Amino acid sequence: MDLDDDTYYETITDEIDTIFIEIFDMFIKKIVN
Repeated sequence: MDLDDDTYYETITDEIDTIFIEIFDMFIKKIVN
């Protein structure tokens, strides 16, 4: 098992989580307004 692969995967997951949270936040604001 390669540690570099693990770190890469975690970085990608963090970026996807951030994007998802931003989209979700926008979605909530549209519903509220």
